[in-house]
Amino acid sequence: MSTNQETERDTLVGLVTANLVGAGKSLQAAYGYQEVADWAGENKQSPVMVISSGSVGREPDGAGDYDATFGYHADIFVLFEDGTWTAAECEDRINLIEYEFFALLKANSSSTKKYRYDGVGRYGSAVVGGEEFRRLRIPVAVYLPNG
Repeated sequence: MSTNQETERDTLVGLVTANLVGAGKSLQAAYGYQEVADWAGENKQSPVMVISSGSVGREPDGAGDYDATFGYHADIFVLFEDGTWTAAECEDRINLIEYEFFALLKANSSSTKKYRYDGVGRYGSAVVGGEEFRRLRIPVAVYLPNG
């Protein structure tokens, strides 16, 4: 049974939201699109995760169906310094979120849906809404047999 990339992106964002977003959790929000106006500037939220589409592949499985691999960019944004926390705390938080995200993907993989990192994550900085954020971009793949 075929599925589309949007459906799987929405599922992944829902998984992150249910497990990593909220009071006492590591993220303030997770988004399935790159509309920074929702979390930067006047609406400042930090840390946030933005999951956007990155690649798509469909290969014949030999039994008349296709296996799908959907690639995404999972970007973690943490405000660098804002007077309430330091650069060191920013770095610690982004490392913690990466670990929790990996553990979430691992715990939710099965024989019908496999989540995995699809390469090496890259750290950098981004100025968003006039403020500097530390950013980690993690390439993620969702493999769906008969997808």
